[in-house]
Amino acid sequence: MKKLKSTDNVIKILFLLRDSEEPLGLTNISNITNINKSTVYNILRTLMSYNIITKDEASKKYTLGVGILSLSAKVLRELDLRDVAKPHMQELAIKTHSTVTLGIANNNKFIFIERIDGVKNVRFFCDIGKTVKFFEGAASKAYYSFLSPEIQKFSINKVKSSHPYFEKELNFILKNGYSVSNEEVDKGVKAFGAPIFDHQNKVIAGIAIANISSLLNENIETKNISYLLEASKNISESLGANFKSY
Repeated sequence: MKKLKSTDNVIKILFLLRDSEEPLGLTNISNITNINKSTVYNILRTLMSYNIITKDEASKKYTLGVGILSLSAKVLRELDLRDVAKPHMQELAIKTHSTVTLGIANNNKFIFIERIDGVKNVRFFCDIGKTVKFFEGAASKAYYSFLSPEIQKFSINKVKSSHPYFEKELNFILKNGYSVSNEEVDKGVKAFGAPIFDHQNKVIAGIAIANISSLLNENIETKNISYLLEASKNISESLGANFKSY
């Protein structure tokens, strides 16, 4: 695999500061990484502007800064979410005979971070890492609908232009607590989604159950939706959400 040299240099410096037991000066970093001083200096200045590293003005030495925590925090939140959600997703897949997916926001898109395949032969393609647009598919709709208006405003025009019945559907989701996607993402597949909330009662994810449309009827859908809402509530409460405050 061919490495991009400039990126490789940044990673080398970050890993060096991570592993060092004490702050390091410019010359030390240059000598250890074998990167010329002017390049090291420019990299350090850039990383400082993002608070990823800090410089002690007295000693002129560098250490990792608090900005690095914001990067790791997102990873830790995702790992924690997946760990909490997975047993509930497994139970939901068994109860509903559906494929269960979990997704979060990622750069104004919605990315799936976990999937439990449906039992028997009920499976469809929705790989971990797959991205869809906001309000596209059941999980994404459920997530987006419960975002605050302040956050929604950054993408609301784009979402509305792609969904002529956006307002009507949004009101339905907010009123009932779940979303519906009928063959919007996968032909022949019908899905239902629900939001996941964190300890601040902020929506952080969307969970969905998907099944072959021909295998569903009104009674099955009603029962499956109740299982879905129960699972989303249990996951949210496990993450610290307090529904009594609503």
